Amino acid sequence: MYGWLGEELARIRWRGFHKVDPTAAARLADSRLPPSYLEFVRCFGAARLYRRRDMAQVGVRCPPERVIVQGTAVLCVGHFWFDGAHFIEADLVPGKECPVLELFQGELDPVADSFGEWLELRCASAREKYGPAEWAKLEAGAPAFTDLERAIVAARKRFASKYLGPDDSGRLRIQVRNGSDRTLPALTIGVKSKRGTIRGLMSLDVSTVAPDEERVVVVKGYDTLPPEDVELVDPGDPQPEDRELFVELSAARGAPGNGMSS
Repeated sequence: MYGWLGEELARIRWRGFHKVDPTAAARLADSRLPPSYLEFVRCFGAARLYRRRDMAQVGVRCPPERVIVQGTAVLCVGHFWFDGAHFIEADLVPGKECPVLELFQGELDPVADSFGEWLELRCASAREKYGPAEWAKLEAGAPAFTDLERAIVAARKRFASKYLGPDDSGRLRIQVRNGSDRTLPALTIGVKSKRGTIRGLMSLDVSTVAPDEERVVVVKGYDTLPPEDVELVDPGDPQPEDRELFVELSAARGAPGNGMSS
C-alpha cells in the first residue's frame, strides 16, 4: 500500500526532509486500530514528512495520543501542518477502517474514509509545494559546508545564551557571551514554551558582540508565546540542509535568511 513512500524515501537524499522511526511500532499495543494505519507503522513507525523550513507538513504519531475534543474521546494519529488527524475512539472496530477527522478551529472535520486515503491526500498536497527544480535538489542532497561555513558552525559552539526575562515593552532580553575567536552577524537559538506547545528558532543580532565579550541582546518574541512562558533550548549543530534556518549561515552564502521560524 505504501510502496510509493518507500520509493520516495529511497530517492530523497536531503537529510531530514523525511524522518521515520520504525522502532516506534514496538510501543503500539492497541489492536483496535485500522489496518491501513497498522500497515504504515509496521513499515515506517512514527514519521515526519515533507519538511518545510523546520516543520514537517505531514506527521504520523505512533503510538496515537488519546485526547478529548468537545467531550468526544479521539486518538490523534498525525497532523497536516497545524491540524491534527484523529480517529473517534468509539468508531474503532478491529480489522475495519475508520474515518479520519482533522481538528480545525476547534471542530472535527471529516477528511478521509481511511488512514491510507488521508495519508495519500495530504502527502499529495505537501508535494505540490515543490517545483521540479526544488525536487531535483531534494533528490541530489545539500552541498557540503564550505570552509567558512564550517568555521561558523565551530564558532557557534563557543557562544552561550541565557534568557533574562522581558523588558518593559515585552521584548525578550537575552544575555549572549561570545567565547569564539570571531564575530558573527547573527546567532540562531532555540526557543520553546515551558509547556512545550510551541518550539522554534529565533535569530539574534550579535554583530556587536566581539570575541570574549558579553552583551544583552533584545529581540521581539513570538506573538503566540508570552514572555513569561519562554525557555531557551539548544537547537543542535546545523547540517548543510539547515542553511536557510540559520541566519549566520545564510549570510555566509549571501542568501537572505529568516530571523524567526516555527
